Amino acid sequence: MGLKETLEGIQPGAGRGVGCAICALIESLPPDEAAALTAVTRKTRRVGPKPIAAALEAEGYPGLYHSIKHHLYVCQAGR
Repeated sequence: MGLKETLEGIQPGAGRGVGCAICALIESLPPDEAAALTAVTRKTRRVGPKPIAAALEAEGYPGLYHSIKHHLYVCQAGR
């Protein structure tokens, strides 16, 4: 099989999770915490991913640094 056929056979979303992990976390948090996380990830806040990931880890949500980066620079891009 050639490259063209292989590429045409790839299903949309293959190998990817469903949605953004931070968007899913925001939806699962209590309203006041969800609002705080949404606010700190707004483009206008200019908060980097490290302090946000550190705050989430302190609250029991470890290992979200790369998810925060995705949320800030890909998912939230243009918002």
